[in-house]
Amino acid sequence: MQSLTIDHLHPLLIVTEEDHDTPPGHLRFFPINELADEAKRLSDLGLNRCKLYVKTRNDLKDKKASQGLEKNSLMVRAVQEIMNSNPNMKVGTEVCACAYHSDGECVITNPNGIDNMATHQLVSEIAVLHADAGARTIVAGLTHPGSIAAIRDALDLNGHPNVSVIGSIQLRTGFYAPYRVMMGTEPEAGETFRSHLLPSDDEAIMAAACQYVAEGASILSIQPALLGVPLISKIKSKVDVPLFAYSVSTELNLVRDRQEDLWLAEGQEAIFAEYFNMLIQSGTDGIQTYVARELATWLLDQDLLN
Repeated sequence: MQSLTIDHLHPLLIVTEEDHDTPPGHLRFFPINELADEAKRLSDLGLNRCKLYVKTRNDLKDKKASQGLEKNSLMVRAVQEIMNSNPNMKVGTEVCACAYHSDGECVITNPNGIDNMATHQLVSEIAVLHADAGARTIVAGLTHPGSIAAIRDALDLNGHPNVSVIGSIQLRTGFYAPYRVMMGTEPEAGETFRSHLLPSDDEAIMAAACQYVAEGASILSIQPALLGVPLISKIKSKVDVPLFAYSVSTELNLVRDRQEDLWLAEGQEAIFAEYFNMLIQSGTDGIQTYVARELATWLLDQDLLN
């Protein structure tokens, strides 16, 4: 059976404009001027890929999520910052309206509900901007039908056929709440979950996995990883693409030390290594996590001890 290695770990990084934009909470945020240094630390550990999120200032958000289309947006600059200093790093970006929407929505709406055309146009244009900046992977953060196809088509038409698209299978849960509070992306109308899937609805989950691949996703991701454990082997039996497990922030908070100045207390790396090892043995091809750097350091130390 496979065991957890550094190659399985995919770091998640949240980028802000300045230090003072960092909210209180248990996640680590990186001001954009510190991003190149963090990318260097990751690559020195053998972590040669990362996925970026951005925390957009509230005064830049609107109901059309138009900040996402700015050619000098925080995400565009974050990708460029890493690529200029660490050109071998494979950068992935989250593409979803919620990072830029004043109501925290993942989609664009109108009085009749979801505006499909506006939503697809938005995410496809954002994806091309990120790919132009150097992103190697685009994660379709929204689960709205047709979005992956719109992103894939836009990338192909704009000279980025080799940029991968990840389809995100998001399970319906309260696990996302702490992250959304810190990021300021709680839907104004209350949690609608829209296309989020019940963890118990195997049929809908398998259908979504097949749909995302049919639309052009070359990789799938399931989140939260903890709730996805019973589903990993089932999804792998349905689709022939890599499947990543996304360990969300609440999973980190289940075992981390309560002291705010500690990211992982001593000994907690072993707990996460056991958990992630279980995910790998369940069939996961990679693990997206906020503690990739800590775990990579710990794995290297174990190799030295052995």
